[in-house]
Amino acid sequence: MRRNQWVGSLVIGLGLGMGASAAVAAPALPAAVKAHVADMRASCKDAGGRPGRSPELVQIADVTGDGRADYVINEGAFDCVGAESYFSGGSGGSSVSVYVSDTTGSAKQAFTHGVFGVHMERSGQTARVWLGVGGPLCGQKQFRSRAEAEDCWRPLQWKGGKLDFAPVSQKRPYSAFATP
Repeated sequence: MRRNQWVGSLVIGLGLGMGASAAVAAPALPAAVKAHVADMRASCKDAGGRPGRSPELVQIADVTGDGRADYVINEGAFDCVGAESYFSGGSGGSSVSVYVSDTTGSAKQAFTHGVFGVHMERSGQTARVWLGVGGPLCGQKQFRSRAEAEDCWRPLQWKGGKLDFAPVSQKRPYSAFATP
C-alpha cells in the first residue's frame, strides 16, 4: 500500500475509534504527524519488518483545552510485523509523542518521552493523557535496579503553552488502568 493511502486509512480508522460522544472531529493528519508515522513505517521496513494495521497508534483528542484536535502517537501500539520488538523499547518501554494543533491546522511536537503505556481519559471534548512511567517520575528517590522501581501513571498537563508531566502528587498507582 502506498504511504498516502495508509495514512488515509489511519484517519478513517481513528474517526471510527473515537466514538459517537467525541466532540473533536477526526481531521486529516497534519504534515508533522504524517511525517512521524511515515518515519516509523520506513524504520520498520529497514529493520526487516512490514508495517501492519495499528488502529491505536495515533489517538486524536483535545489535550490542551483549546477546542482543536491534538495527536498522541504511541509507538508501542505500532504493529511492525516481523520486527515486533523494534518499537517496544524492551524494559525501557516505548516512545510517546504528542503533537498540538495551532490555528492554521498545523501541529508541532510538544512532548515526547519513554513510557510503559498510554491511557486517554476522555471527558466531553477534552482528554487527559496518562502515561505509565517508573522510578523518579513516580517520586521514588532510591532504588537499586529497574525491578525495584515503582511504576505509576502520571498525567500530562498543558500550562503556560507547554505540555509536561503534572505534579507527582497527581500520580495514580499502575494498577489504576487496565493494560492490554
